[in-house]
Amino acid sequence: MKIDDVKRILVVGAGQMGAQIAMQSALHGYAITLNDLTMDVLQKGMGGNRKQLERRVQKGQMTKDQMEEALARVRLEADLEKAARDADFVIEAIVERLEPKKECFARLDRFCPPHAILATNSSTLMNSQIAPSTKRPDKCVNMHYFFPPLVMKLVEVVKGQATSEETVEI
Repeated sequence: MKIDDVKRILVVGAGQMGAQIAMQSALHGYAITLNDLTMDVLQKGMGGNRKQLERRVQKGQMTKDQMEEALARVRLEADLEKAARDADFVIEAIVERLEPKKECFARLDRFCPPHAILATNSSTLMNSQIAPSTKRPDKCVNMHYFFPPLVMKLVEVVKGQATSEETVEI
């Protein structure tokens, strides 16, 4: 797989971090699925994104049409299995605890296409601790966005013991 093969990104977790990661990806033209446990959480995350983008429109940093196009690229889905079906790249941004992340990655491994890369946004838990929950440890990586993702232009990519060079490149 190459970077040009990545068309659909799934972001798991619609808190401030996950919602903004999803929006940042949508602003760069990717089709996004944002997943969380309930539609209320998903709508709250997207409401925050809309406010951020409206401020950019007011400041003349983007047009209203650009804002609406980016927002339209984000699909909300509370069912993880449905959300993961067509993902090429997944960014997990859930609670910063090992067991929930391992459980999430195990489920993603079952639901995502075999080519999908699974990234954790964790800055404290290494994907080497999480990747054994999958059958694709070579496609697991840390991809830590700095907060707030819609403002900070820094993403840290950390290779785990089993992470392939192809995964790191993408």
